[in-house]
Amino acid sequence: MSEQSEISTDTGTQEPAVPQLAVPELVPVAEFLEQSLPFNQLGKAELYAVVDKIRVQYHCRGELFNRETAEKGLRIVRSGAVEIRDSDNKLLDRLGEGESFHIGGLNAEQGEVQATVIEDALLYLLPDEAYQGLRERDRNFDRYFTSQRSRRLRRAARYQPEPNTMMQEVRTVMSTDLLTVKPTDTVQHAAQVMAARRVSSAFVVEEGRLAGIMTDRDLRVRFVALALPPATPVGDIMTPNPETIDASQSIFATTLLMTRRGYHHLPVMLDGELKGIVTTSDLILAKQDDPVYLVQHISRQHDVEGIKGLVAGMPNLMVQWVNAGMRAEQVSQILTAISDAVTVRLIQIAEQRLGPAPVSWCWVGFGSQARAEQLLGADQDNGIIIDNGVQPEHLPWLQSLPEMVCHGLNACGYIYCPGEIVAKKEEWRQTLSAWQQK
Repeated sequence: MSEQSEISTDTGTQEPAVPQLAVPELVPVAEFLEQSLPFNQLGKAELYAVVDKIRVQYHCRGELFNRETAEKGLRIVRSGAVEIRDSDNKLLDRLGEGESFHIGGLNAEQGEVQATVIEDALLYLLPDEAYQGLRERDRNFDRYFTSQRSRRLRRAARYQPEPNTMMQEVRTVMSTDLLTVKPTDTVQHAAQVMAARRVSSAFVVEEGRLAGIMTDRDLRVRFVALALPPATPVGDIMTPNPETIDASQSIFATTLLMTRRGYHHLPVMLDGELKGIVTTSDLILAKQDDPVYLVQHISRQHDVEGIKGLVAGMPNLMVQWVNAGMRAEQVSQILTAISDAVTVRLIQIAEQRLGPAPVSWCWVGFGSQARAEQLLGADQDNGIIIDNGVQPEHLPWLQSLPEMVCHGLNACGYIYCPGEIVAKKEEWRQTLSAWQQK
Protein backbone atom coordinates (compact mmCIF):
# COMPACT_ATOMS: atom_id res chain seq x y z
CA MET A 1 0.00 0.00 0.00
CA SER A 2 2.81 2.36 0.93
CA GLU A 3 4.51 1.50 -2.31
CA GLN A 4 1.38 2.42 -4.28
CA SER A 5 1.11 5.73 -2.42
CA GLU A 6 4.68 6.48 -3.30
CA ILE A 7 3.94 5.92 -6.94
CA SER A 8 0.83 8.09 -6.95
CA THR A 9 2.69 10.91 -5.18
CA ASP A 10 5.29 11.10 -8.03
CA THR A 11 2.58 11.45 -10.69
CA GLY A 12 1.93 15.15 -11.45
CA THR A 13 2.08 17.87 -14.11
CA GLN A 14 4.88 17.16 -16.61
CA GLU A 15 7.43 19.91 -17.42
CA PRO A 16 7.29 21.38 -20.96
CA ALA A 17 9.47 19.50 -23.42
CA VAL A 18 12.80 21.15 -24.17
CA PRO A 19 12.80 22.40 -27.80
CA GLN A 20 14.85 20.18 -30.07
CA LEU A 21 16.06 20.55 -33.63
CA ALA A 22 14.73 17.98 -36.06
CA VAL A 23 18.10 18.06 -37.81
CA PRO A 24 20.98 18.05 -35.26
CA GLU A 25 23.43 19.16 -37.96
CA LEU A 26 21.71 22.56 -37.90
CA VAL A 27 22.86 23.34 -34.35
CA PRO A 28 25.61 25.73 -35.64
CA VAL A 29 22.92 27.57 -37.64
CA ALA A 30 20.78 27.97 -34.54
CA GLU A 31 23.74 29.20 -32.51
CA PHE A 32 24.54 31.78 -35.17
CA LEU A 33 20.96 33.07 -35.45
CA GLU A 34 20.71 33.34 -31.67
CA GLN A 35 23.29 36.12 -32.00
CA SER A 36 21.74 37.82 -35.05
CA LEU A 37 18.92 40.37 -35.34
CA PRO A 38 15.98 39.86 -35.45
CA PHE A 39 16.18 36.11 -34.83
CA ASN A 40 17.68 36.63 -31.38
CA GLN A 41 14.31 38.08 -30.31
CA LEU A 42 12.45 34.84 -31.03
CA GLY A 43 11.64 32.24 -28.42
CA LYS A 44 13.72 29.08 -28.61
CA ALA A 45 10.84 26.95 -29.89
CA GLU A 46 10.06 29.46 -32.64
CA LEU A 47 13.74 29.83 -33.50
CA TYR A 48 14.23 26.08 -33.80
CA ALA A 49 11.13 25.81 -35.97
CA VAL A 50 12.71 28.41 -38.27
CA VAL A 51 16.12 26.72 -38.29
CA ASP A 52 14.60 23.37 -39.26
CA LYS A 53 13.36 24.99 -42.48
CA ILE A 54 16.66 26.69 -43.37
CA ARG A 55 18.82 25.46 -46.24
CA VAL A 56 22.55 26.11 -46.18
CA GLN A 57 23.89 27.23 -49.56
CA TYR A 58 27.36 28.14 -50.86
CA HIS A 59 27.67 30.76 -53.60
CA CYS A 60 30.78 31.79 -55.53
CA ARG A 61 31.85 35.35 -56.16
CA GLY A 62 30.00 36.83 -59.11
CA GLU A 63 26.75 34.90 -58.66
CA LEU A 64 23.61 37.02 -59.11
CA PHE A 65 20.19 37.00 -57.47
CA ASN A 66 17.32 38.78 -59.18
CA ARG A 67 13.55 38.54 -59.40
CA GLU A 68 13.60 36.12 -62.34
CA THR A 69 16.30 33.71 -61.22
CA ALA A 70 16.40 33.74 -57.43
CA GLU A 71 14.36 31.29 -55.40
CA LYS A 72 12.00 33.22 -53.15
CA GLY A 73 12.98 33.59 -49.53
CA LEU A 74 15.12 35.44 -47.01
CA ARG A 75 18.87 35.00 -47.36
CA ILE A 76 21.07 35.50 -44.31
CA VAL A 77 24.80 36.04 -44.82
CA ARG A 78 26.80 33.60 -42.69
CA SER A 79 30.12 34.50 -44.27
CA GLY A 80 31.33 36.42 -47.31
CA ALA A 81 29.78 39.60 -48.72
CA VAL A 82 26.90 40.63 -50.99
CA GLU A 83 26.20 43.88 -52.86
CA ILE A 84 22.74 45.25 -53.62
CA ARG A 85 22.42 47.44 -56.73
CA ASP A 86 19.49 48.98 -58.59
CA SER A 87 18.74 48.90 -62.32
CA ASP A 88 21.11 51.85 -62.88
CA ASN A 89 23.90 49.88 -61.16
CA LYS A 90 23.80 52.31 -58.24
CA LEU A 91 25.09 50.75 -55.04
CA LEU A 92 22.31 50.48 -52.45
CA ASP A 93 23.96 48.37 -49.78
CA ARG A 94 26.81 46.03 -48.92
CA LEU A 95 25.95 43.15 -46.64
CA GLY A 96 28.23 41.12 -44.41
CA GLU A 97 27.97 38.49 -41.71
CA GLY A 98 24.61 38.42 -39.92
CA GLU A 99 22.82 40.68 -42.42
CA SER A 100 20.02 39.55 -44.71
CA PHE A 101 18.17 40.37 -47.93
CA HIS A 102 14.94 39.38 -49.64
CA ILE A 103 14.96 39.92 -53.41
CA GLY A 104 11.18 40.10 -53.69
CA GLY A 105 10.95 42.72 -50.97
CA LEU A 106 13.78 44.76 -52.46
CA ASN A 107 12.11 44.81 -55.86
CA ALA A 108 8.87 45.97 -54.27
CA GLU A 109 10.76 48.85 -52.60
CA GLN A 110 13.30 49.86 -55.24
CA GLY A 111 12.13 48.51 -58.59
CA GLU A 112 14.51 46.22 -60.46
CA VAL A 113 17.14 45.26 -57.91
CA GLN A 114 19.73 42.51 -57.94
CA ALA A 115 22.19 41.14 -55.42
CA THR A 116 25.72 40.09 -56.36
CA VAL A 117 28.07 37.91 -54.34
CA ILE A 118 31.31 39.93 -54.13
CA GLU A 119 33.13 37.48 -51.83
CA ASP A 120 32.49 33.72 -51.82
CA ALA A 121 29.54 33.43 -49.46
CA LEU A 122 27.79 30.93 -47.21
CA LEU A 123 24.11 31.87 -47.10
CA TYR A 124 21.19 30.57 -45.06
CA LEU A 125 17.97 30.47 -47.13
CA LEU A 126 14.69 30.66 -45.22
CA PRO A 127 11.92 29.73 -47.70
CA ASP A 128 9.45 32.49 -48.42
CA GLU A 129 6.44 30.76 -46.86
CA ALA A 130 8.23 30.38 -43.52
CA TYR A 131 9.59 33.94 -43.68
CA GLN A 132 6.23 35.55 -44.47
CA GLY A 133 4.47 33.42 -41.86
CA LEU A 134 6.92 34.54 -39.21
CA ARG A 135 6.35 38.19 -40.10
CA GLU A 136 2.60 37.69 -39.75
CA ARG A 137 2.91 35.99 -36.35
CA ASP A 138 5.60 38.11 -34.72
CA ARG A 139 5.17 41.89 -34.63
CA ASN A 140 8.77 42.63 -33.58
CA PHE A 141 10.14 40.41 -36.32
CA ASP A 142 7.94 42.19 -38.89
CA ARG A 143 8.86 45.63 -37.55
CA TYR A 144 12.57 44.88 -38.03
CA PHE A 145 12.15 44.21 -41.76
CA THR A 146 9.71 47.10 -42.21
CA SER A 147 12.31 49.50 -40.81
CA GLN A 148 15.07 47.88 -42.88
CA ARG A 149 14.12 50.02 -45.87
CA SER A 150 14.94 53.30 -44.10
CA ARG A 151 18.21 51.85 -42.81
CA ARG A 152 19.12 50.77 -46.33
CA LEU A 153 18.33 54.22 -47.74
CA ARG A 154 20.58 55.87 -45.15
CA ARG A 155 23.40 53.48 -45.96
CA ALA A 156 22.92 53.94 -49.71
CA ALA A 157 23.41 57.69 -49.26
CA ARG A 158 26.87 56.99 -47.84
CA TYR A 159 27.80 54.94 -50.89
CA GLN A 160 27.02 57.64 -53.43
CA PRO A 161 30.30 58.25 -55.27
CA GLU A 162 31.82 61.56 -56.11
CA PRO A 163 31.56 62.47 -59.80
CA ASN A 164 33.58 59.86 -61.62
CA THR A 165 36.36 61.73 -63.40
CA MET A 166 37.64 58.54 -64.99
CA MET A 167 34.38 57.93 -66.85
CA GLN A 168 34.10 61.44 -68.32
CA GLU A 169 34.85 61.91 -72.03
CA VAL A 170 38.45 62.72 -72.82
CA ARG A 171 37.34 65.88 -74.66
CA THR A 172 36.67 67.38 -71.20
CA VAL A 173 40.40 67.46 -70.40
CA MET A 174 42.04 67.75 -73.84
CA SER A 175 43.74 70.92 -75.05
CA THR A 176 42.32 72.48 -78.21
CA ASP A 177 45.10 75.06 -78.61
CA LEU A 178 46.93 73.05 -81.25
CA LEU A 179 50.22 73.83 -82.92
CA THR A 180 50.39 72.45 -86.45
CA VAL A 181 53.29 72.37 -88.88
CA LYS A 182 53.88 70.92 -92.33
CA PRO A 183 56.13 67.95 -93.14
CA THR A 184 58.20 70.28 -95.31
CA ASP A 185 58.80 72.86 -92.56
CA THR A 186 62.31 72.83 -91.15
CA VAL A 187 62.92 71.32 -87.75
CA GLN A 188 64.53 74.59 -86.65
CA HIS A 189 61.38 76.55 -87.52
CA ALA A 190 59.10 74.01 -85.81
CA ALA A 191 61.27 73.99 -82.67
CA GLN A 192 61.26 77.80 -82.53
CA VAL A 193 57.46 77.90 -82.75
CA MET A 194 57.16 75.20 -80.05
CA ALA A 195 59.45 77.22 -77.79
CA ALA A 196 57.48 80.41 -78.41
CA ARG A 197 54.19 78.67 -77.65
CA ARG A 198 55.71 76.79 -74.69
CA VAL A 199 54.37 73.44 -75.85
CA SER A 200 56.07 70.06 -75.97
CA SER A 201 54.61 68.81 -79.25
CA ALA A 202 53.47 69.88 -82.70
CA PHE A 203 51.10 68.09 -85.05
CA VAL A 204 52.28 67.51 -88.58
CA VAL A 205 49.37 68.08 -90.96
CA GLU A 206 49.43 67.49 -94.71
CA GLU A 207 46.44 68.47 -96.86
CA GLY A 208 44.20 68.54 -93.81
CA ARG A 209 45.23 65.05 -92.72
CA LEU A 210 47.17 64.19 -89.57
CA ALA A 211 50.45 62.82 -90.91
CA GLY A 212 52.50 62.71 -87.73
CA ILE A 213 53.51 64.29 -84.44
CA MET A 214 56.80 65.84 -83.41
CA THR A 215 57.54 65.90 -79.69
CA ASP A 216 60.39 67.08 -77.49
CA ARG A 217 61.59 63.50 -77.43
CA ASP A 218 61.71 63.35 -81.23
CA LEU A 219 63.82 66.51 -81.21
CA ARG A 220 66.26 65.06 -78.69
CA VAL A 221 66.57 61.54 -80.05
CA ARG A 222 66.13 61.98 -83.79
CA PHE A 223 67.57 65.45 -84.33
CA VAL A 224 69.94 66.75 -81.66
CA ALA A 225 71.51 63.37 -80.83
CA LEU A 226 72.20 62.75 -84.53
CA ALA A 227 73.52 66.29 -85.08
CA LEU A 228 71.26 66.83 -88.08
CA PRO A 229 71.30 70.22 -89.87
CA PRO A 230 68.71 72.89 -88.88
CA ALA A 231 67.14 72.69 -92.34
CA THR A 232 66.12 69.04 -91.85
CA PRO A 233 62.42 68.65 -92.79
CA VAL A 234 60.04 67.90 -89.96
CA GLY A 235 58.82 64.87 -91.91
CA ASP A 236 62.25 63.25 -91.44
CA ILE A 237 62.12 63.15 -87.64
CA MET A 238 58.40 63.10 -86.81
CA THR A 239 56.56 60.05 -85.47
CA PRO A 240 54.42 59.14 -88.51
CA ASN A 241 50.79 58.02 -88.31
CA PRO A 242 50.52 58.37 -84.53
CA GLU A 243 47.92 56.41 -82.62
CA THR A 244 44.85 58.49 -81.82
CA ILE A 245 41.78 58.29 -79.61
CA ASP A 246 38.23 59.42 -80.27
CA ALA A 247 36.96 62.43 -78.33
CA SER A 248 34.02 60.39 -77.00
CA GLN A 249 36.28 57.84 -75.32
CA SER A 250 36.53 57.99 -71.53
CA ILE A 251 39.46 59.38 -69.60
CA PHE A 252 39.84 55.84 -68.28
CA ALA A 253 40.26 54.39 -71.80
CA THR A 254 42.76 57.15 -72.61
CA THR A 255 44.65 56.52 -69.39
CA LEU A 256 44.82 52.80 -70.07
CA LEU A 257 46.09 53.30 -73.64
CA MET A 258 48.74 55.82 -72.61
CA THR A 259 49.83 53.65 -69.68
CA ARG A 260 50.20 50.52 -71.77
CA ARG A 261 52.02 52.20 -74.67
CA GLY A 262 54.08 54.66 -72.65
CA TYR A 263 52.64 57.66 -74.51
CA HIS A 264 52.95 61.19 -73.13
CA HIS A 265 50.96 62.86 -75.94
CA LEU A 266 47.88 61.51 -77.70
CA PRO A 267 45.95 63.19 -80.55
CA VAL A 268 42.18 63.38 -80.01
CA MET A 269 39.94 62.94 -83.06
CA LEU A 270 36.28 63.69 -83.74
CA ASP A 271 34.59 62.47 -86.93
CA GLY A 272 38.00 61.78 -88.42
CA GLU A 273 39.34 65.29 -87.78
CA LEU A 274 42.02 66.39 -85.34
CA LYS A 275 40.33 68.25 -82.50
CA GLY A 276 42.80 68.29 -79.63
CA ILE A 277 45.62 66.71 -77.70
CA VAL A 278 45.72 65.06 -74.31
CA THR A 279 48.95 64.75 -72.34
CA THR A 280 49.91 62.94 -69.17
CA SER A 281 49.90 66.33 -67.47
CA ASP A 282 46.24 66.78 -68.45
CA LEU A 283 45.37 63.44 -66.90
CA ILE A 284 47.35 64.18 -63.75
CA LEU A 285 45.56 67.48 -63.32
CA ALA A 286 42.23 65.72 -63.85
CA LYS A 287 42.90 63.40 -60.94
CA GLN A 288 46.14 63.09 -59.03
CA ASP A 289 45.58 59.45 -58.05
CA ASP A 290 44.95 58.14 -61.57
CA PRO A 291 47.11 55.26 -62.88
CA VAL A 292 49.22 57.37 -65.26
CA TYR A 293 50.39 59.42 -62.31
CA LEU A 294 51.26 56.30 -60.31
CA VAL A 295 53.02 54.64 -63.25
CA GLN A 296 55.11 57.77 -63.83
CA HIS A 297 56.21 57.77 -60.20
CA ILE A 298 57.06 54.07 -60.37
CA SER A 299 59.25 54.68 -63.44
CA ARG A 300 61.24 57.31 -61.50
CA GLN A 301 62.12 55.14 -58.51
CA HIS A 302 65.71 54.04 -58.02
CA ASP A 303 65.27 51.11 -55.65
CA VAL A 304 62.81 48.48 -54.48
CA GLU A 305 61.86 50.42 -51.36
CA GLY A 306 60.70 53.39 -53.42
CA ILE A 307 58.48 51.22 -55.60
CA LYS A 308 57.19 49.33 -52.56
CA GLY A 309 56.09 52.60 -50.95
CA LEU A 310 54.06 53.59 -54.00
CA VAL A 311 52.42 50.18 -54.46
CA ALA A 312 51.41 50.15 -50.79
CA GLY A 313 48.80 52.80 -51.57
CA MET A 314 47.03 50.70 -54.22
CA PRO A 315 44.32 49.24 -51.91
CA ASN A 316 43.07 52.73 -51.09
CA LEU A 317 43.12 53.71 -54.76
CA MET A 318 41.18 50.59 -55.70
CA VAL A 319 38.49 51.42 -53.14
CA GLN A 320 38.14 54.86 -54.74
CA TRP A 321 37.84 53.35 -58.22
CA VAL A 322 35.21 50.82 -57.10
CA ASN A 323 33.20 53.42 -55.19
CA ALA A 324 33.30 55.61 -58.29
CA GLY A 325 31.51 52.88 -60.23
CA MET A 326 34.45 51.42 -62.13
CA ARG A 327 33.73 47.90 -63.38
CA ALA A 328 35.73 44.93 -62.15
CA GLU A 329 37.39 44.30 -65.52
CA GLN A 330 38.52 47.93 -65.68
CA VAL A 331 40.08 47.73 -62.22
CA SER A 332 41.84 44.49 -63.22
CA GLN A 333 43.26 46.12 -66.35
CA ILE A 334 44.62 49.06 -64.36
CA LEU A 335 46.12 46.78 -61.70
CA THR A 336 47.78 44.77 -64.48
CA ALA A 337 49.19 47.94 -66.09
CA ILE A 338 50.64 48.94 -62.72
CA SER A 339 52.07 45.44 -62.25
CA ASP A 340 53.67 45.70 -65.70
CA ALA A 341 55.19 49.07 -64.76
CA VAL A 342 56.61 47.65 -61.53
CA THR A 343 58.14 44.71 -63.40
CA VAL A 344 59.67 46.91 -66.10
CA ARG A 345 61.20 49.28 -63.54
CA LEU A 346 62.65 46.41 -61.49
CA ILE A 347 64.21 44.99 -64.66
CA GLN A 348 65.72 48.39 -65.47
CA ILE A 349 67.14 48.72 -61.96
CA ALA A 350 68.63 45.22 -62.20
CA GLU A 351 70.19 45.99 -65.60
CA GLN A 352 71.74 49.18 -64.22
CA ARG A 353 73.45 47.15 -61.51
CA LEU A 354 74.44 44.15 -63.62
CA GLY A 355 75.40 45.95 -66.81
CA PRO A 356 74.22 45.23 -70.37
CA ALA A 357 72.74 41.83 -71.14
CA PRO A 358 75.29 39.48 -72.73
CA VAL A 359 72.64 37.98 -75.01
CA SER A 360 69.12 38.80 -76.19
CA TRP A 361 66.33 37.77 -73.85
CA CYS A 362 62.66 38.46 -73.11
CA TRP A 363 60.73 38.61 -69.83
CA VAL A 364 57.37 36.81 -69.96
CA GLY A 365 54.37 37.17 -67.66
CA PHE A 366 51.94 34.29 -67.19
CA GLY A 367 48.52 33.79 -65.64
CA SER A 368 46.43 36.74 -64.54
CA GLN A 369 49.10 39.24 -65.60
CA ALA A 370 49.12 37.86 -69.14
CA ARG A 371 45.32 37.96 -69.25
CA ALA A 372 45.20 41.52 -67.81
CA GLU A 373 43.04 40.16 -64.98
CA GLN A 374 45.19 40.90 -61.96
CA LEU A 375 43.71 41.60 -58.54
CA LEU A 376 45.22 42.92 -55.35
CA GLY A 377 47.36 40.27 -53.71
CA ALA A 378 48.05 38.45 -56.99
CA ASP A 379 51.16 36.31 -56.97
CA GLN A 380 53.84 36.51 -59.63
CA ASP A 381 54.04 34.02 -62.51
CA ASN A 382 56.89 34.73 -64.90
CA GLY A 383 59.69 33.33 -67.00
CA ILE A 384 62.47 34.28 -69.40
CA ILE A 385 63.00 33.39 -73.06
CA ILE A 386 66.71 33.37 -73.94
CA ASP A 387 68.29 33.61 -77.38
CA ASN A 388 69.42 30.24 -78.72
CA GLY A 389 72.95 31.60 -79.05
CA VAL A 390 73.47 31.77 -75.29
CA GLN A 391 76.89 30.65 -74.01
CA PRO A 392 77.84 29.19 -70.60
CA GLU A 393 79.59 32.42 -69.59
CA HIS A 394 76.28 34.29 -70.04
CA LEU A 395 74.41 32.21 -67.48
CA PRO A 396 75.49 34.06 -64.29
CA TRP A 397 73.98 37.31 -65.61
CA LEU A 398 70.82 35.50 -66.70
CA GLN A 399 70.50 33.98 -63.24
CA SER A 400 71.20 37.17 -61.29
CA LEU A 401 68.68 39.38 -63.09
CA PRO A 402 65.55 37.25 -62.46
CA GLU A 403 66.61 36.68 -58.87
CA MET A 404 66.75 40.45 -58.33
CA VAL A 405 63.48 41.10 -60.17
CA CYS A 406 61.53 38.26 -58.54
CA HIS A 407 62.80 39.30 -55.11
CA GLY A 408 61.75 42.88 -55.82
CA LEU A 409 58.28 41.82 -56.96
CA ASN A 410 57.86 39.75 -53.81
CA ALA A 411 58.89 42.72 -51.66
CA CYS A 412 56.32 44.89 -53.45
CA GLY A 413 53.50 42.47 -52.67
CA TYR A 414 53.56 40.27 -55.77
CA ILE A 415 54.37 37.17 -53.78
CA TYR A 416 56.18 34.13 -55.13
CA CYS A 417 53.93 31.72 -57.00
CA PRO A 418 53.08 28.73 -54.74
CA GLY A 419 53.73 26.52 -57.77
CA GLU A 420 57.18 28.13 -58.17
CA ILE A 421 56.45 29.36 -61.71
CA VAL A 422 59.01 32.15 -61.44
CA ALA A 423 61.87 33.25 -63.68
CA LYS A 424 64.49 32.71 -60.98
CA LYS A 425 63.87 28.96 -61.31
CA GLU A 426 65.89 27.37 -64.10
CA GLU A 427 62.83 25.48 -65.34
CA TRP A 428 61.21 28.79 -66.29
CA ARG A 429 64.39 30.33 -67.72
CA GLN A 430 64.98 28.58 -71.03
CA THR A 431 66.12 29.19 -74.60
CA LEU A 432 63.61 29.89 -77.33
CA SER A 433 64.01 26.39 -78.77
CA ALA A 434 63.48 24.82 -75.33
CA TRP A 435 60.27 26.81 -74.86
CA GLN A 436 59.03 25.72 -78.28
CA GLN A 437 59.45 22.09 -77.23
CA LYS A 438 57.42 22.52 -74.02
